[in-house]
Amino acid sequence: MTTHRSRKTPPDAVTVREATPDEVAYSDGYRQGQQAGRVAEQRRAEAYARHDAQRAREASNAMNGLLLGLIVATAVGLLIGAIAYVTRTDNPAEPLAPAETEQIPENTTIIERTREVVPVPSEIETPDVNVDIVAPEPAAPEAPAAEVGAPSEPAPAAE
Repeated sequence: MTTHRSRKTPPDAVTVREATPDEVAYSDGYRQGQQAGRVAEQRRAEAYARHDAQRAREASNAMNGLLLGLIVATAVGLLIGAIAYVTRTDNPAEPLAPAETEQIPENTTIIERTREVVPVPSEIETPDVNVDIVAPEPAAPEAPAAEVGAPSEPAPAAE
């Protein structure tokens, strides 16, 4: 088997043909698709980075707000305590005198309310009930059945 070669081509040379327009379009489309994929991936990574930065800012703002709230509450508490300390009096509080009972004017009519009390019996009579309960007698246990082929015990001799 011999292959036909032209005399102009050396035996170790590779022959290259030019690409057809369809092959060029396919290759260009592949490259464009790869580039579009890289661009989309880059945009996705940038969006994730922006999202992460936004969450970090939100967390930082929440912590700053909490810290500021604690500081303000502490300052208000200390201010109220200082005012109470400065304005306190050294005199102990005087005990309050019992209030005088009100005098009923002479021309006022007092209506007394009466309550009727219903007597409650002190002992409740219980009826005399006698109930006889008869318990059934327990049944005698059944004797075990003699096994087949086993020698039975002889009956005791009568004397």
